[in-house]
Amino acid sequence: MTTTAQGNGTAAATITKSAKRPRRIVTETTDLDWDPIAKGLYSLVDGAPVRAGEAMAITRPGMERWPLGICSDRYRITAHKDSIEAVKAYCSDLVTPGPVYVAGHGYQVMHSYEIKHTHSSEIDGVEVSTKLVVVNDHTGKGAVRSSMVVYVGDSALGSVVYTRAHHIGSQPQRWHSAIESMAEKAMLAQDALLDLLRAAKARVFTDEDRKTLELRKITVKGEPSTLLNAVLTWLGGSSRSVTFGVWQRRLDDKVITALVDILGRTQYGAAIDEALGQRRYGPRGPVAVVAVPVSETVAA
Repeated sequence: MTTTAQGNGTAAATITKSAKRPRRIVTETTDLDWDPIAKGLYSLVDGAPVRAGEAMAITRPGMERWPLGICSDRYRITAHKDSIEAVKAYCSDLVTPGPVYVAGHGYQVMHSYEIKHTHSSEIDGVEVSTKLVVVNDHTGKGAVRSSMVVYVGDSALGSVVYTRAHHIGSQPQRWHSAIESMAEKAMLAQDALLDLLRAAKARVFTDEDRKTLELRKITVKGEPSTLLNAVLTWLGGSSRSVTFGVWQRRLDDKVITALVDILGRTQYGAAIDEALGQRRYGPRGPVAVVAVPVSETVAA
């Protein structure tokens, strides 16, 4: 038996009653005209429905039998449509909308944007670019987060500029300053990241590299030829047929940190830190202080 659910005016989705809960497989989508809704949860006690405290189920209209997540009645849902409209209204001078992806039937919705006024680079003829990715989480575990993701060709590498934008849900006009700041930082770090990627592409992948990556819970299958190919394989390559757990690896700096550890924090990590005005990827430990001989000081 099947039922048909209409997504707030969009094309209907046919749901098979006997079907399993949708897996969090990431696919490209244009079906965005729906809003997640929080509904009260109930338990059956002696056959009678009893309200389950303050618990709420986050649902997609027409697909209520498969909740997207559970939250309290105080949780504020930030819908993907709100993010789309806010970025469109306040940031048209900064970004151009790109593909949109969805995990399962709406657990997460991920918007990709091309950054205007930036330039891409190349490594041996392969384009290296940066794109903004905004993720709306409808599971109750988060609201909105955004990352400036580095791409090598069609394959995502990771991000050194990312944020959880909790404040933006209630103040959408702040999207402009947030994206402008992230884009500026991404541009400043671009040259340092290119040096890191060139070194990773030139380095033959070794057993020692594999062990180092595994210590960081980056498991590489097969026999990749270079260090860069090894980490791109773990990230899922250019394939879209991956779970959200794999897809979201591109949203943080886990791989970039591993590359810095292998190739050298002093040579490559320090340059990224200098570009971003921080201390994260460079040499660990206290900053070295060079003493100036008394003879070289200027008398008052």
